[in-house]
Amino acid sequence: IGKSGRSVTAKAEAIGRLVSLALRSGVAVEDIVGQLKGIGGENPVFQKKGLLLSIPDAVSWVLENRYMQGQTVADGNRSLTNPTCPDCGAILVFEEGCHICKSCGFTKCG
Repeated sequence: IGKSGRSVTAKAEAIGRLVSLALRSGVAVEDIVGQLKGIGGENPVFQKKGLLLSIPDAVSWVLENRYMQGQTVADGNRSLTNPTCPDCGAILVFEEGCHICKSCGFTKCG
């Protein structure tokens, strides 16, 4: 049970904390969206822009529409998008403590 005593609130708080942790750990927004998008729930909600199946589906919708459209969070040099490869310009993926380019094989650890 969450701080407010409701199970839904606890689940929403948990999803928010895990998404925040994933982003701070270098997980790509695309990967988070891919995991959350389409998860169904017991009370889907119709919105002007479509059907939201659950809280995780709604979180994926926000992330996809806000951060996967070339927008970033303004906070100095920080953003929610992964860095790009200096060799080919593709997005770097963070795996096992290293930034890896899946396109050309560039790797930067540490």
